[in-house]
Amino acid sequence: MQDILFYKSIAYGFDYSEQQFELIHSDLKEAIDIFAYIANGIWQEEIKDSDWKYYSETLAKKYLVQSSTMLSVLLGTELNFDKLSKKIFLIDLSTIFVNLRALIENYLVLHYLYFDDIPEEEQRMRWIIYQLSGIRARRSITDDKLKYEKKTIILEREKNLEAELVKELDTNPFYKKIPEESKKYIRKKNLAKVMSWAELISSSKLNPRNFHKIWKLYSNYAHSEYLSVIQIYDYMANPEETISVRNLTLFFTLTLTSVLIVDFSNLYKELQEYFNGLEDNQKRIIKLFYSLGKHAG
Repeated sequence: MQDILFYKSIAYGFDYSEQQFELIHSDLKEAIDIFAYIANGIWQEEIKDSDWKYYSETLAKKYLVQSSTMLSVLLGTELNFDKLSKKIFLIDLSTIFVNLRALIENYLVLHYLYFDDIPEEEQRMRWIIYQLSGIRARRSITDDKLKYEKKTIILEREKNLEAELVKELDTNPFYKKIPEESKKYIRKKNLAKVMSWAELISSSKLNPRNFHKIWKLYSNYAHSEYLSVIQIYDYMANPEETISVRNLTLFFTLTLTSVLIVDFSNLYKELQEYFNGLEDNQKRIIKLFYSLGKHAG
């Protein structure tokens, strides 16, 4: 990774030279490699915990796939149109924006389920609501016409699991504190969380000046809202601005990944040892970006 002086020299703008972009891009790849190394520690060290807590590793793998895709798309995309006899190379901002939004939400789910400093029973309540939402959603989109043994076994098992989870949830002391109207709304909408994305950003202490604005703006691209259409139109007419926005997204992806490395390492003492064993400069840069990504209080 680059040294701190390098990042201090570019801290006030995103008009990087191509060489600076390549160096920061290389640091993002290194950060992703570090996160893979730390997340793999759950399996490598055979860490013992409740079964539902091992899904943190699954969410980590999801982040690794998405962030690796980001590495690729940040370098540009070549489009081949055979019938038009055209090849076009461009910076695919729409995909970049949607990808960063997905990475932010992945981190927020990890925070909501695992990183947040809350009592164990409240954490368990959050997981049950999250799990129930997934089970019910899968059943609602399963085609009953597709009859085969494996599907039947899975659905029957999940039906039994759902009944067990509902029973456990009803006895959870934190769930009991939720107003009945809110409980009805959660069930009716099959919500996976008891907090909105905006509330999660606040709870996670991600810097709201950056991450809330980015998440809100980039949601327009995921939903193909008019705002995304006019912005893409403007970017296509202004290549320099396109490059600047690409650089901004690279910077925030590195920031988010650094925050994730630190928070994930704090899940278990074994993973903290993995982090502490990193090279000194790697730890300095990760901590620098962590301080940029989180706000105090």
